Amino acid sequence: MILAYGKRKYSYLDPSAPPDKTALQKRWDVIYQQILGAVQVGAPTVISTVLLNLKMVSVYSVYNMVVSGINSVLSIFISGLPAGFGELIAKREDENLRKTVSQFEVAYYFLLSITYGVTFVMILPFISLYTKGITDVNYYYPLFAFVIVLNGLLYNIKTPQSMLIQSAGMYKETRWRVTIQGAIILIFGVALGIPFGLPGIMIGSCLSNLYRTVDLLYFTPKYITHTTPWKSILRMAVVMINLGLIALPSFIWKINATSYLSWVVYAIVYCVWALIVVTLTTLLIDRRNFLALLARLKGMFRRKALKSNS
Repeated sequence: MILAYGKRKYSYLDPSAPPDKTALQKRWDVIYQQILGAVQVGAPTVISTVLLNLKMVSVYSVYNMVVSGINSVLSIFISGLPAGFGELIAKREDENLRKTVSQFEVAYYFLLSITYGVTFVMILPFISLYTKGITDVNYYYPLFAFVIVLNGLLYNIKTPQSMLIQSAGMYKETRWRVTIQGAIILIFGVALGIPFGLPGIMIGSCLSNLYRTVDLLYFTPKYITHTTPWKSILRMAVVMINLGLIALPSFIWKINATSYLSWVVYAIVYCVWALIVVTLTTLLIDRRNFLALLARLKGMFRRKALKSNS
């Protein structure tokens, strides 16, 4: 049926034409980077399993469950975007690309600040509720909570830049850079994991993501957007400031979540606080792009409303 439909719908295609394998030339570079990406994500689990006892691996699994869930939610918001940016790159619409990337950075860092700001504050109360009644190991580990959430932040903060690498198809050009990233997490994860345990392993992962972030801040502006990296650096710095401002009340008023319902109430309060903080800082630092982004979103919702009413 599929063959018959294809012949009827696409009768202009010539099945005897020689295949164009240009798009497949970089397949091994893509596979190589996918393997290194799996190493990047899975290395802490493997290293902790080899170096630490199963109780500490259990602690890591619980905290990693939270951060992995956050990362999965964030990945939804960038699904399909690399293709759109790739079209702009292929058409060499540099000015449009720079404007669109700039607005995307503002939107993504807005979302990232709120998400990880609230996560920094609410992860320990959640872990306390989730592991309530378990006595074989102490799951309340503030230092590790801070480091693993920081690693999740560093993993995601480079997303706008790394996404452009995919859009431009520069897998071969960045192969050795990604190799260094994988080597850092393996070397430092083991070296710091032996004396410091779980926090040491995650610090190794933080160093790996930090290296890749710095590298992308050099590579992407130079070879793709052809602009200065300072705006991106400023936005990343504002993300860090946002996190500190969002977490500030938790140092003054202790969160006492005795049930999941009370935890949800606290989380809603901090989400509202985070929204206020991030909106104000974004208007202060990136007012033009933020207002342009709001106008674009308003236009999208208006078009959808018109389609649904027609």
